[in-house]
Amino acid sequence: MTLRDVVSAFCGVIFVLLAPAQAFGVECATEAQRKIEIENLNESVDWFLSTAEEVPEDIAQQFRAAVSGRAVTVDGPDMKAFRQAIAHPLWATHMLKESGAIIKHELRPQTPDTPVAQLHKAISALERSAPFIHQLSDYAAKDRGRRITNVNDWTRRSIDLPSNLANYAQCLVDLVSSAAGSSSPAAPR
Repeated sequence: MTLRDVVSAFCGVIFVLLAPAQAFGVECATEAQRKIEIENLNESVDWFLSTAEEVPEDIAQQFRAAVSGRAVTVDGPDMKAFRQAIAHPLWATHMLKESGAIIKHELRPQTPDTPVAQLHKAISALERSAPFIHQLSDYAAKDRGRRITNVNDWTRRSIDLPSNLANYAQCLVDLVSSAAGSSSPAAPR
C-alpha cells in the first residue's frame, strides 16, 4: 500500500469526523478562539509551502495561462503550452503552492465573519485539502530527500492537516447547532 493510498483512504474517512461529536482540542466559541484556530491551520499549510522550492512568478503565470486556456493559437487553446507546462520540473511544486493558497484563501476572514460563514469556509477548505494532500504525497515521492529531510514528519503533518480542518469544522458545527438550539422556543414541560 502506497502513501497515496493511505492518504486517500484517510481523506475519505475525514468526513466521518463531521458526525455529531465534540472536536478534539479545538476551541471556537469566541471570535478570538476561531482566529487562533485559523492561524494554526494556516501555519500548517505554510509549513509545507515553505519546504517546497519557489516557483518564479513568470513561470507560474505561464502555468496559469496554459491551464486556464489563456494560452491560445489561431486554432484555439494552445495544447503545446499545456503539455509543456505539465512536463516542466516545477509543475508539481506550482500545483502544490496553488492548492495551498486556495486552502488559505478559504480560511481567510470575511464580512460578516459569523460562525455559519466560517463553517461554510471550513468545509470548503476541508474539501480543497484532498487534492493538496495528494500533491503533498506526490511531491514527497519526487523529492527524494532534496528538500524534505524528515519524510515521517512530512507524512504525519500531511495526515494531521485534514484532520485538524475537520476538527475545526466540527467545532463550528457544534457551535452553530448549540446556538440554533438555544434560540428555539422552550419545549413545554
